[in-house]
Amino acid sequence: MLFRSTHGVLKPAAGIGTAVVVENGYSPVVDVKFFGGGSASDAALALQGLVGASVSVEGRNFAGTLVQADATGDTTKRVRAMNYMSVCAIDCGRAINFRYIEAFGQIENVVDFNCVNGSYFGYCQDIGIGHYENYSPATQSVGVFFEQCSGLHLDSVSLGDNATEALMKITGGDFGYIHE
Repeated sequence: MLFRSTHGVLKPAAGIGTAVVVENGYSPVVDVKFFGGGSASDAALALQGLVGASVSVEGRNFAGTLVQADATGDTTKRVRAMNYMSVCAIDCGRAINFRYIEAFGQIENVVDFNCVNGSYFGYCQDIGIGHYENYSPATQSVGVFFEQCSGLHLDSVSLGDNATEALMKITGGDFGYIHE
């Protein structure tokens, strides 16, 4: 399966639910941009049942979650063996909302700038994050939240200072390392 969108701009209507779903593929390439649109409960891009995905997403002024992978325990919908991921979210609802992903690879770069909610990683395993930046507005309670994640390696983390509860929150799990 190959999905590639490198020309033009997507501006999903408010209330769309999920604008783009990429599912059940081996080594898909996703390169997509979202500028504006959506509502707080919408997702721009949803990933399900993928193996070896390469994902590059940019979002500006999208009201909902920019990238979502939420298997909610369904093993057929889990994302596995992430080859590459880069996420740039500016003035969005949330940059990343991941649950139950088994990445076995690297999330190269995440820029979460002035998004309403911080990124969330729950019940994920074997993820390497090469670079994560969160410049949190005062509306964020937690800049980035890792809940029950195992084998997570954070190489370079840069956090703003406006989150009201915690810049980074880690509950449970078994971390590999946090480098800086």
